[in-house]
Formats: sequence, structure tokens, C-alpha cells
Amino acid sequence: MSTNDACPGVGNDTPHMPLPYIQFRIIFPRPLPQGLMIHLSTSSFPISSRLECWASLTVHKSYTSSDDTSYGHLPVDIVLGLYASPSGIK
Repeated sequence: MSTNDACPGVGNDTPHMPLPYIQFRIIFPRPLPQGLMIHLSTSSFPISSRLECWASLTVHKSYTSSDDTSYGHLPVDIVLGLYASPSGIK
């Protein structure tokens, strides 16, 4: 597959493969045990949206940006760049 758009230059007509998309089912047992730690992975939601979501889950803790930590150490442009490289095509 290759792109073809109105923008000339490097990257136009670059062979690529589509990014994989996986639909995850959201499953939380009810009720969750008190004090249970949950690891939540998000792709690109702003920290303000995550804090708002976490605040809606409990009244026992006030979440701050220090509660939001990185899960991985690869920048997204490195990871997504693999899908745009010709060697990524199968």
C-alpha cells in the first residue's frame, strides 16, 4: 500500500502498512477489592482527561500528575516509524 496526496516531497508515495488496531473488551469485576492496584494503559489521552477519569472512580484519593507514570520508554515516533518503513511491509 502507498500514499498519494497533494503534498509533494519525502514521504509521498512511501510504502507502508496500516497500523494494527485491537479492540479490547473492558472488563472490571464488581466490586473491586479495597486497595487493589490497577495498571491502566492508554495511548494518547491528555493527562487532564486521565485525571478526570480517575477522579470519577473514587472519592478516597485525589489523583495528581505524579500518579501518572510512563509504562514504556520508546517514543511513539520510533514505534510508529516501524510501520512506515519498507521493511515493515509483509
